[in-house]
Amino acid sequence: MNRRALWGLPLLGCAACVNDTPMAPEEAGLPDTPSFTISDGAHGTGNPDFFFIPPMVPNPSGDADYTPAGFNPNLSPTVVICALDVANNAPESAVTPTTGCRSTQPAGFPVTFSGSQIAMSLSQQLYQVDWKIVTAPQTYYRIFVGVGTTQLGYADLKTANTGNTSQFVVKKDGSTLPIKFRIEQFALCTDPGTGPCSSGTIDRTTGGTVLFTDGGEIQGGITIPPQGSGGPVHVTIAFCASESPSVAVDLSIDNPVFGSCMSVTTDPAIEGDNGLDPNLPGTAFICGLDDATSGLPAGQHDLVSLHRFDGEITEALPHVGPTPCPEDVGLRDHGLTGLRRALASGRWEKVRAFALGLLAPEPLQAAMFLDVGGGGQTRFFSDFQFALPVKMVIDETTVVPGALVVLVTDLLGNPAANARVHFFTNAGSVAPGTVLSGADGLATSVWTPSGTGTVTATATGYGIASQMFDCDGPCEPIDGPRGDSGDGDSFFDPFQALQSQFNPNSDPIPDPLVPVQLETGQLTFTHFIGCEICSPAALLSRGKRPANTRH
Repeated sequence: MNRRALWGLPLLGCAACVNDTPMAPEEAGLPDTPSFTISDGAHGTGNPDFFFIPPMVPNPSGDADYTPAGFNPNLSPTVVICALDVANNAPESAVTPTTGCRSTQPAGFPVTFSGSQIAMSLSQQLYQVDWKIVTAPQTYYRIFVGVGTTQLGYADLKTANTGNTSQFVVKKDGSTLPIKFRIEQFALCTDPGTGPCSSGTIDRTTGGTVLFTDGGEIQGGITIPPQGSGGPVHVTIAFCASESPSVAVDLSIDNPVFGSCMSVTTDPAIEGDNGLDPNLPGTAFICGLDDATSGLPAGQHDLVSLHRFDGEITEALPHVGPTPCPEDVGLRDHGLTGLRRALASGRWEKVRAFALGLLAPEPLQAAMFLDVGGGGQTRFFSDFQFALPVKMVIDETTVVPGALVVLVTDLLGNPAANARVHFFTNAGSVAPGTVLSGADGLATSVWTPSGTGTVTATATGYGIASQMFDCDGPCEPIDGPRGDSGDGDSFFDPFQALQSQFNPNSDPIPDPLVPVQLETGQLTFTHFIGCEICSPAALLSRGKRPANTRH
């Protein structure tokens, strides 16, 4: 398709069909254009990725927005038919897009088709339901098509021997109308102008998977295991609207982030009390982890984990591994294609992997490509991205008057680059206020203190663990989970979601595994003004910021 428009109108269910008035915008600057009462990609300003199909309308395959290879067979649409609020003998000109359904519907209306009542033909690339038109005085009906709460389009039916077939579907009472329509890949994109999206329907009762593809390559997806109940949920996956690979703006955290941010929306929303069973969590996975982390030092790649951001909090998810991305598992079928794509894009790590995979025996191939993607367990769906869990301490090796130096490291104590550290003080000034850690893990700012007595400056990072003192027992420094002091408890490693492979103290393992909510770590530098024997070196004081404070 070439032209795209955003359509988010609610699909009219039974109650909505009775009370709501559907709207469709007229084309600006074309006052003589007919007010189309068929709304799809080939009529008016309808959704450019939705088309009615003959015999309802002329064949739309020649339309500029029609994409021959774009059919989406993975949805569970709904068709709703209501009687329009016009006189039975009204002229066609009385029916416009603003005409609503009758407040009091005739007996048997509105009519709703859904689920198995609507057939899908992959060979014909369409959905279809056959409706036998009732014999009644009513002349005008409106046929709505949607997925979940999103209305994709509508067509007005006139029951008569003749009529304007460019604006109406015309059939006789008592005849059968094959309602055929085509939904293309981008029909449910919330913001089609920013990039691709993929949509599918999963029955929560039986479970399933929706894959996110871009240009024929699988980028990621979600899997919901059988929940035993819940019915259909419509899933749309796209890149996050604010994607910026160089800084952690997508997850709103200060940890180093990697790869694309993947946004998952569900209809109905899988959130709150409507989340998945805690014992049957879903999986969100993103492909291309090897490519995204190719610049990391050896060993640091394996510490990267998937995080979820819901607009308010960010969680580190229990790792699901190994998680094969479907694109790379079946290499015998498309290994040369994958190799060509990797060569064309200069992704040399993937070139090497594809080349070795083509030469390797089948069992070895499967083992080799288990790490090209990574995933995390989740009960809810929102935004997902890879991030490296890190911790920070005051660097005592750099003793320069006025310098505030923080060392950021990973789980194993290796320097971590590209973590954001925020410096501020109420006693003088610091510059710069925000610093990215370098390859040596150091983030440095300059403090010009003012005032008298003991003054302080702080360094913070949302999602960065900071060193605290545990004085319930021996007063020793510990690293709490992402900034949590721990109050003397024994902890799983603070840099991954709670699970056995990151459990240095052999604590009881939660079952099911749970995500770790990120907090804000804080380090405090102190300086005494007016004391000649006080060292200007920064000293770490006790305490921490309240959870989820950001800067």
